Amino acid sequence: MKIITKGAAVLFFLTYSNLVYAKALPQEYMNISVSGKNNPIIDIDTNLPEGMQISVDVQPVQGGFSDGGFFIVKNHHVHAGPFSAPDGEMPPNDYLYLITSPAAQFQENKAVQRQLGENGENLAGPDVKESELGIGRVIDKKGTFRIP
Repeated sequence: MKIITKGAAVLFFLTYSNLVYAKALPQEYMNISVSGKNNPIIDIDTNLPEGMQISVDVQPVQGGFSDGGFFIVKNHHVHAGPFSAPDGEMPPNDYLYLITSPAAQFQENKAVQRQLGENGENLAGPDVKESELGIGRVIDKKGTFRIP
């Protein structure tokens, strides 16, 4: 009888551990809006984990200067910008935005690290890919906008 009890306890522990620690996050989503005319602001509505660090960079499609930085998800939202050119306002042009995330082990927030999993294995969705450095899953989203 004790063997069955131990087996049941082990089964319960393994089942419970999987539910708590290996739970995949919902499919990520990011709804992007750009405002601010010649000093663009990028607003992102998302279900990424609270406190997750992401990078937002902006540059002309043809290349040249870039502006950007690291931002933190707060209340399912990221407010990035205003962005500018080295000499002030960004001139009329087509621009590329790039939204990326550090790998899970490089997230500053330990709770975010636990949610993402050791190699980001709990992160899934249309903007998730394997890191080019082979260190797990990361966010990688690109898009364009125009300043008339």
